[in-house]
Amino acid sequence: MQFDKESEMHVAFSKLLVGLLNSKDNSHSIVPTRTKLDSSKIPRMSIQDYIGRIHKHVKCSSACYLLAFILIERALRYNRCWFLTSSNVYSAVTASLTLAIKLLEDDELDMKRYARVVGYECEEVAAMEGELLKLINYELFVREEEYKSCLLYTSPSPRDRTRSRMPSSACKKKKKKK
Repeated sequence: MQFDKESEMHVAFSKLLVGLLNSKDNSHSIVPTRTKLDSSKIPRMSIQDYIGRIHKHVKCSSACYLLAFILIERALRYNRCWFLTSSNVYSAVTASLTLAIKLLEDDELDMKRYARVVGYECEEVAAMEGELLKLINYELFVREEEYKSCLLYTSPSPRDRTRSRMPSSACKKKKKKK
């Protein structure tokens, strides 16, 4: 399934993240695990504007945004005591997009320029990458079924436009009925 515009996926990515931030699954009574993705330095812009800024200044395919979401969703699934919060969502976006661009794009990522765009130092971005890799147990491979499932969920079909947010388990592979 193709998107009409390359930019639609970055919008879908930001909406999915807002959904995860606002989901009932995110209202927890336990103290979440703190990681190197947690930061007291939170940008003064919404997550949608932050992703829009990245999209404007760092050209990458829509597949990068989809992979970035899959990596964040995977980190949430693998770490039940780690939650997406306002103190880590920007770092999670930065780390997941960095990994996705490095994996999928042919061009070498200019880390100094990228770090300026995302508002962090190169060393901070590298530390975020490392932390996200730990949270996903270094599993960067995405099965075709998992990719297609997320792609279908984010498709801009009329039926899907009424959905306002995605449950954290939406990218899990559906079990076949026997």
